[in-house]
Amino acid sequence: MRKKSILMISSGLGTGYSPVAPGTFGTLLASILYLLILPQNIYAYFAILIILGFTAVFVSAEADKLYESDDNPRIVIDEIVGLWVTMALLPKSIELAVIGFVLFRFFDVIKPLYIRQIQKLNGGWGIVADDVLAGIYSNIILQVLVRTLLK
Repeated sequence: MRKKSILMISSGLGTGYSPVAPGTFGTLLASILYLLILPQNIYAYFAILIILGFTAVFVSAEADKLYESDDNPRIVIDEIVGLWVTMALLPKSIELAVIGFVLFRFFDVIKPLYIRQIQKLNGGWGIVADDVLAGIYSNIILQVLVRTLLK
């Protein structure tokens, strides 16, 4: 039961088992969950994000042991955390969610600006940290867009 739970959570309810682009499917799940269930209340949002972030570190490390690999592509809970960091402190809209999705995937795939280096942290910390940093960069760009171009 524990093994199945870890694999189901780490794979983003199974989206990580997609044969093509599992990280993209995990991010798509994160976008849908963001739009449908994440609260607008800043305190509730950050409480959920922090709890999920620490859970992701633990679950990712455990899943990597089960898969006997390093940062297995089936692990997409880190993409969920990263996308939710991307969308933090922004008005909830489909348009911003789409832009956030594209920005996050760009930074997560290309890994510029120290994202690749932070990924080298041990265990679940490295698995999750690169996505958090990709989310921070994406969020900064979205914040600028909202305050300048999208007014």
